Amino acid sequence: MNVRAQTIAIIASVSLCLIAGLGLVSQGAILDGFANLEETHIEETLDRVVRTIDLRQEYLAGYALYLGQCDGISLTMAGEQTEYPEIYSDTGLYEYLDIQYIIVTREDGSILSAEGYDPRDERPLPIPLELSLLHHDLMAEGFHETSGFLKTGEGPVFVVLAPIEATSGAVTFGQLVDDEWIAALSKETGEDLTITLDGNPERVASVFRSADGTMITGSRLLSDIHGSPLFLLSVTHDRSIYEKGRLAYQSAFIVIAFLAFISGVLIYLFLNHSFISRIASLNSQVQKIKGDSVARDSVYLEGDDELSGLAGSINGMLESLDQHQGRIRESEERYRRIFNAAMDPMLLVAIDPDDNPGVICDANEAALSLLGVGYHDLIGMRLSTFFDMEHANPETGLSIGHFHPVSGESIPVEVSMHTFSMNHQPAAVWVARNISERLRVEEERNLSLEQISHNIEQFAIIGDSIRNPLQVIRGYLLLLKDKPEYIPAIDEEIDQIDGQIMQLDERWLESENVIRFLKRNNR
Repeated sequence: MNVRAQTIAIIASVSLCLIAGLGLVSQGAILDGFANLEETHIEETLDRVVRTIDLRQEYLAGYALYLGQCDGISLTMAGEQTEYPEIYSDTGLYEYLDIQYIIVTREDGSILSAEGYDPRDERPLPIPLELSLLHHDLMAEGFHETSGFLKTGEGPVFVVLAPIEATSGAVTFGQLVDDEWIAALSKETGEDLTITLDGNPERVASVFRSADGTMITGSRLLSDIHGSPLFLLSVTHDRSIYEKGRLAYQSAFIVIAFLAFISGVLIYLFLNHSFISRIASLNSQVQKIKGDSVARDSVYLEGDDELSGLAGSINGMLESLDQHQGRIRESEERYRRIFNAAMDPMLLVAIDPDDNPGVICDANEAALSLLGVGYHDLIGMRLSTFFDMEHANPETGLSIGHFHPVSGESIPVEVSMHTFSMNHQPAAVWVARNISERLRVEEERNLSLEQISHNIEQFAIIGDSIRNPLQVIRGYLLLLKDKPEYIPAIDEEIDQIDGQIMQLDERWLESENVIRFLKRNNR
């Protein structure tokens, strides 16, 4: 993979990692943020519903206070009027306030008037016992104005108690918390509300989502007028806020991916213009120089940065390499001239791991002539193909063996081997010397010495053969005493012959010493 492909792969990998990382981070941040936002929104909705209920309480409390100040109630409770007028159903107060119960109690909590009426069905309603006793139950608390929910046998009732200023009595309004009350509250608040009776004091406000993830419901536990848990008020929304967040996340992710792609393209264009194309140009110029054994060309890059400095360094390196190659070529030429000018055959042989001679790496002209083979045919062949070693002398480093030319008889040679390291591998230079002539001379010398020894031995035999007859002659001369005039002359001649034989014996002894010396030094 070239630099351009690697750069594209790196930019793509980094972009994908950034997109994935930002996607995961933004997903957690954005979607969780919108989930928290919808939870906050549902809580705020519940707060708004509760405030609406509080406004209803205040609204009814105002009317209750107003009703407590009416003359009819005041006169009746003061004893100036014997009978309390039941005028509420006729005045449309039930319809106007959307209430079902109106109770007026005396200061001791006894009921002065209690009316139950359903304006929707236009029928009277019984007064729940809990509602009748509410004022009596709350008297000990010294209330001024009380409102809230009350649990009764008819169901939860939304009540408002207001004191009558002229007396210590109270006016109580009651709204039955039924489906119609919930529907009216939902319409007023614009929310989808539900109420579930739940007296569990451990239940707290909660937010949960539907199984299909399309709806979210928030709930809050409301207590009765005595502070006991009464029912669970719930509001349900579709998850439009979360969906908007998810769409915003998807849009942001697409924008991030697009920006990452544009950034990657711009980064690649910048790197390609500033570095990659210049590196490719530099590599192309170096590749052109690569095949030239003599680095005479140079590279060039525009600019004044590290890459142009690298081009200058490469040019300096090429110049130094050219000079070094020149010195190597001169050295190789000298080696080749010396190698080929050598009279003795020379072979450059690689050493096998078992320390035995391996393949032939080089050979001079004398070796090629001796083996009768061409240079390219010889190189790469194993030395054992042409050479048999007979014996080696570790003291002198010389070996005796025979070269086997391609054609002709084997040639006895004396080989000296010099090991060295070539390209971090063991090698050896084998210098062979043809000893055919030396062996022939040694053989002739040995034959001559044997012949001389034989001749000397024959000289000794001849001396003995001459000396013995002389002794016989000397004996016969002793018998010729009757002719003494011849005896001195003959005896003198015998002494001369014997003296010459003595000299021959001395020369034989000297020849024996010379032969022993030649034999000893010819081994």
